[in-house]
Amino acid sequence: MNEAYRNFPNLRVRKLVYMAAACTIRDFLVGPGKQLQNNHTEFYNLCLHPRRELDEVEEYGIPARGSLLTWIDEFFEAPASFGDRTLGSFQNVVIAYRLLPQTSRIHLKSFGIARTDDPKGCSAGPQKHGDFGNFPFWKQAYWSTEVPLDQCYQILPLK
Repeated sequence: MNEAYRNFPNLRVRKLVYMAAACTIRDFLVGPGKQLQNNHTEFYNLCLHPRRELDEVEEYGIPARGSLLTWIDEFFEAPASFGDRTLGSFQNVVIAYRLLPQTSRIHLKSFGIARTDDPKGCSAGPQKHGDFGNFPFWKQAYWSTEVPLDQCYQILPLK
């Protein structure tokens, strides 16, 4: 979407939802972020809970902790400035909030932490990056910031 907005600056989108975006803050700002000041797009940036971002442990015997976005920011890339950090990390986007266009059409959302007493088939939302596809991301209640943090999200049946 970042590239689409750079190539087609008059692109008309009503709602734009990023889920744990691995793009840099700078890429967002020169694409959709630049256009958000001049159009009516509602932008939703969905992130893991900051604690889940740090606690995620990759499998396959890799000993380091942290989500893929933490790895990108800390190990795979060498961010020359804060704008080179990932947009999908809640910690990054909150710190970068003043860099984003100052409009009420930008919505930041962090999902909650799953509780042990959650009913079967119900969750506080994604708990690791691979979970985003296990939820009804096409429904507004999933990405809306109007939904309370203790909302129960139905987990999609795995096929």
